[in-house]
Amino acid sequence: MTSGTGKAIQAALVILLVGLPSACASGQADPGQFLLISDIHFDPFFDGALFPRLVAEPAEGWGAVLRGTRAAGINPRGTDSNDALLQSSLDDAQARCPQPTFILYPGDFMAHQWQGKYDKRALRSHLEDPRAYQAFTTKAIRYLAAEFRRRFPRTPILPTLGNDDSYCGDYMVQPEGLFLAMFAGVWEPLLGPELDTGAFRQTFLRGGYYTTPLPGLKGHRLVVLNSVVFSVNYSNACGNSTETPALDQLRWLARTLDEARIAGESVWLLMHIPPGINSFNSAEDVQKGGSPVTFWQPELTSRFLGLVRQYRPTIQVAFAGHTHMDDFRVIRLDGASALLCKVAPAVSPIFGNNPGYQVYQYDRGMGAIQDYQTYDLANLADAGQPPTPSPGRWSFEYDFRAAYGYPELNARAAGRLSEALVADAPARQRYTKYFSVSAAPEFTEQTFAIYRCAIANITPAEFLMCLSGATTPRTPLPHPDRKRSLQLAPRP
Repeated sequence: MTSGTGKAIQAALVILLVGLPSACASGQADPGQFLLISDIHFDPFFDGALFPRLVAEPAEGWGAVLRGTRAAGINPRGTDSNDALLQSSLDDAQARCPQPTFILYPGDFMAHQWQGKYDKRALRSHLEDPRAYQAFTTKAIRYLAAEFRRRFPRTPILPTLGNDDSYCGDYMVQPEGLFLAMFAGVWEPLLGPELDTGAFRQTFLRGGYYTTPLPGLKGHRLVVLNSVVFSVNYSNACGNSTETPALDQLRWLARTLDEARIAGESVWLLMHIPPGINSFNSAEDVQKGGSPVTFWQPELTSRFLGLVRQYRPTIQVAFAGHTHMDDFRVIRLDGASALLCKVAPAVSPIFGNNPGYQVYQYDRGMGAIQDYQTYDLANLADAGQPPTPSPGRWSFEYDFRAAYGYPELNARAAGRLSEALVADAPARQRYTKYFSVSAAPEFTEQTFAIYRCAIANITPAEFLMCLSGATTPRTPLPHPDRKRSLQLAPRP
């Protein structure tokens, strides 16, 4: 039996088991399909010996340099994506879904601690020679854009920025800064023919947000937010202290949603940091009776929830990344599930997760999300072990409908799932496994309720009411976010 025949039989078995194809088939009349890939956190510093050559080479020559690494194989769990993992993930996604209608990328192209890694290897630090540092970072972004385009030459690739995507530093993207101008210039050709380039440049250069018709979905619009500026960790350290990037963006969002409502359009939202409770950073203190940690500043969360209420018939679904885990957030209004924010797994395994990405099916007429499948790198090495031989062993992990039994993915289904996790032991076991993309579970039986309550309780008061089972919310005490080190904890 040839290897190609074996692969065909394997694909057929997956179809029989989950009832859906294991790869995109854009020629199908229905459903439409798209890719959700997030948090690659590309680390060109993984083999430090290559750094001088990367500095000397243009972005077009980086591939040849990186393939000559002495650190052969895919980086282990607990580190960011080296070039081998970047190539492996994009190759597998392209093989399974060669012609998606579009690709959504919820942010974080650059490795954690980017400035520190650069300074460790450069002759002069990023502060001493900002031009050299910016030139190197620009080449990294150009290289990533080229790798996406090489595999998906005709697919609109629609990204947002993550907290690590900045010249200035982590959670420090500068409004109207050089990074936004650079990123816009590099990525604009990949956004698709329906993009209004003038409007894109006007808003993206201002604050890293934009809107465009959703490819292949008539009457649907993608609104891409820069939710980094909503974060409790955000600091406009390289900008003007009088700027109000978060409020400016929310005013733009209100105008954009109103225009979509008038035009009869449905809106999908794309962002990096989701609204709601940061489960990991909350777990320790909440167990001791303390207050939960939120992802966003409370005032900005309140304003956003007001927009969701006002434009509830217009906003259909949202997608985010940031946590590196496969999760859900549900905004409830008057006790009813109103908006789903699907949190994507990450390619980078730095926080103990396995690398993963997802393929989605949607109704081409109404835009309803029918289902998705997750694919993971199943044989990734743990920290301290020899690298995984490239290209690794990617495999089908799970199908949403088959795993949880809901006919489609929406706010109602995710809300019901969060309730079912209380008593449905098999569902709880599946959620625990898939949360970390089949790596070691992040939470225990003692902390599970914290993660479960975070799914459908966005505000601290709702969250604490869920934990206590009370009928009225308990007012939380003020509690700042605690950004924890990568060495001590899986997530900032």
